[in-house]
Amino acid sequence: MKDFLEDLLNYSHHFNQKMADKLIENQSEISEKSILLFNHILNAQEIWCGRIVGNPSSTGVWDLRPSEGWKAIDLENHQKALRIIKDIDLNKEVTYRNSSGKEFTNATKDILFHIINHSTHHRGQIVSEINRIAKEPLLMDYIFYKRMVS
Repeated sequence: MKDFLEDLLNYSHHFNQKMADKLIENQSEISEKSILLFNHILNAQEIWCGRIVGNPSSTGVWDLRPSEGWKAIDLENHQKALRIIKDIDLNKEVTYRNSSGKEFTNATKDILFHIINHSTHHRGQIVSEINRIAKEPLLMDYIFYKRMVS
């Protein structure tokens, strides 16, 4: 399970980095919605990792951050998630409050998978816009990633 989650997090990080490049390269043509969604991807991962380790983030789920920092934020988030896989029992229950203040409890592995799935969902929303604008389409399927790294 740890190896598979690590692989999925590597996949997600790889395409977050590529997407950041494409968004920055085409920033003048990209909608505010896509910029907001990409920031949301970064913010949510930071918030979830903070919940797992008991270090709440002050970042809001819809905060906007300067584009120059996107790749560094993504890298930091990725490194935190990999440390969680290494250092924390994946079955450990995490109790947290969502952005509305409601309390929930989930297993660490489920939160990590949520981070991956959530990022994939929003990248899919953004990529449809990028592929209409960019000279080269951004192909982000997991199997494409596996072909590259195998």
